[in-house]
Amino acid sequence: MIKKIIFIFVLGLMLSACGSLIKVHRLDVQQGNVLTVQQIKSVHRGMTQQQVIDRLGQPVLTNVFHPDQLVYVYTWQPGYGKLTQKQVIFYFNKGRLTHYETNVDLQNEKIPPPNEAH
Repeated sequence: MIKKIIFIFVLGLMLSACGSLIKVHRLDVQQGNVLTVQQIKSVHRGMTQQQVIDRLGQPVLTNVFHPDQLVYVYTWQPGYGKLTQKQVIFYFNKGRLTHYETNVDLQNEKIPPPNEAH
């Protein structure tokens, strides 16, 4: 009886140790509008919404409450890494681009992230 208890205890220890050795693969997830810094910089004041869409593609998000905005959102999450979100919001007045806001560092940033061998 004691041998069975010891066997079950040792087997449980061995199986719990295996759980820490096995690492399930998690995929890298990239979603949204993949824009390069060059594409963002190519958009300038005075362009129409259609010209911006022709240059950057159709935005994934459409805000029906603000038809005078185009919102481009991009998210990247490496399998075991932290979620990164980048966005560019273009503002229009009377159909012409007035300005845009972004959390992208247009001097140093690379979008999308470089493909790295895993």
